[in-house]
This record gives sequence, structure tokens and C-alpha cells, in this order.
Amino acid sequence: MRRRAFRRSVSDAGLGAFGPTLTYKAKRAKVKVVVVDRYFPSSQIHHNCTGKLTGAKLATRLTCDTCHVEVDRDENASFNIRDWSVIS
Repeated sequence: MRRRAFRRSVSDAGLGAFGPTLTYKAKRAKVKVVVVDRYFPSSQIHHNCTGKLTGAKLATRLTCDTCHVEVDRDENASFNIRDWSVIS
């Protein structure tokens, strides 16, 4: 096995063990784990009005098309992920 293939197999095995470990530790700490869909557009939907956010692709501040409020991209995404089970 070459180096690249070995690194890839090690990283795959490591990520496969992450989910069960996180679930186990969260259960011990009495914390809720939320698994969000891989393609959920958390940073493209405004948290308050569910309007589309526009701006530069990696901009820190984005503007809502519906209510014209400027929001922080990371904060907005964290609110959407926090409330994901309510949205879906």
C-alpha cells in the first residue's frame, strides 16, 4: 500500500469512529447531538424570515433579500443548525 492510500484509509477509519464516540460522550454528559443533513443550506437561509441571503461567496456579513437585514454568516448558520429539527 502506498503512502497516499494508507493515509486515506486511516482517515476514513478515524472519521467512521467519530460519530459513535461523540454519541457516547454526549450521552454521558447529558448533551443533545443533532445530525444535520449534509446539503442543508444553513448559511444561505435567513434565520428569522427564511429568506435567501445574498452577498459575496465567503463574506462575513450577508443581506437578506426579503427583510433586507444584514446578518453575520456564521451566527446565522449556527442558529439554523440549532433549530434544524424544528425546520425539517
